[in-house]
Amino acid sequence: GRRRVEDPLLGRDSTEEVMRRLAAAFRQHGTSVDMRSDSFDPALYVSMVHKDTPLQRVGDGLERLKDEGRAARRIDRDVKSTITNHLPRFVQAQDMVRDMHDAVRGIDRGALQALKDDLARMRDESQRAFGPMIEL
Repeated sequence: GRRRVEDPLLGRDSTEEVMRRLAAAFRQHGTSVDMRSDSFDPALYVSMVHKDTPLQRVGDGLERLKDEGRAARRIDRDVKSTITNHLPRFVQAQDMVRDMHDAVRGIDRGALQALKDDLARMRDESQRAFGPMIEL
């Protein structure tokens, strides 16, 4: 189904009123109220979107965002560690793929077709020579 749009601070606890304020703030101030933007202004965001949100809910939302940030940093650290730990094998695999690509590119198409024709002739000759014996 469709994903419900949420206020970044309140998450699933976003209210219709908060969402209306967020939309109005975005229309008026653009990316200054978008947490994902480099031009995000936290004071403007809170004053426009959460001016009536109880302080406890704002604090809970902030803690949730901090937890998500820590989890994202942990994932980022794990990805970097995985890449670092397996980089030599990745480079080796990449080199092997490059070597195979170069080898395939270097194959003489005429020689390949001649080989294919020879194999087809050998198959036909074996069927003529041994076919009657197999049918018995």
